[in-house]
Amino acid sequence: MQTLTSIQTAYLQYQTGDSPVLLLCSDMQDYVCKHALNGNAVNLICEYVAASFLKVWELSVPDFCFINVNYEHMKQFAIPKHHVDKTCFGSKFNKNFVELTWFNDEPGFKKMDVVQEQKLNILKIGLFDIWLANEDRNFNNLNLLLDVSNGYNLVPIDHGAILNTRLLDSAISILTETECVTNTDLMRHLHPKRDFNKMFISE
Repeated sequence: MQTLTSIQTAYLQYQTGDSPVLLLCSDMQDYVCKHALNGNAVNLICEYVAASFLKVWELSVPDFCFINVNYEHMKQFAIPKHHVDKTCFGSKFNKNFVELTWFNDEPGFKKMDVVQEQKLNILKIGLFDIWLANEDRNFNNLNLLLDVSNGYNLVPIDHGAILNTRLLDSAISILTETECVTNTDLMRHLHPKRDFNKMFISE
């Protein structure tokens, strides 16, 4: 996989759990860059594994790469230097991606053709999270973007908490359908109960 280098001071730091920064890199593109949490790069390995499998599952995922970060480019955010001594993980910034905090945020997302298109995607994302034991996407934290330039396609992000929040030395504890995105208003919007009732009746 491609490895890039940061070339100027970061524009901003996102106020989310992993505190990623937005950086311009050597390919002249902007990347949302995640550094090693507490100097431990396991979260970055999880991000890479999940992003790679999302492609296999044919779900939308931002282009991603490894980034060698010059500490001078992010020290203004008081990130400890040993957090960026290891190669970081970057997702290409896309101005057409907007955060989905509630399905009513984007009126276009309620259009019938969009709803039909995303019905399968939300099921796949739920199954993906159960399969990889992603504990960070739930009713309180969707970790989904909308690609407003591509039919309001759902774009899952933030996968540093797969494998039961990085418990690599233990057997996976399988999530239930109530612990992930399948138990959200978004799922109920895309898949009303009557849809499932019709499905079972037809079978």
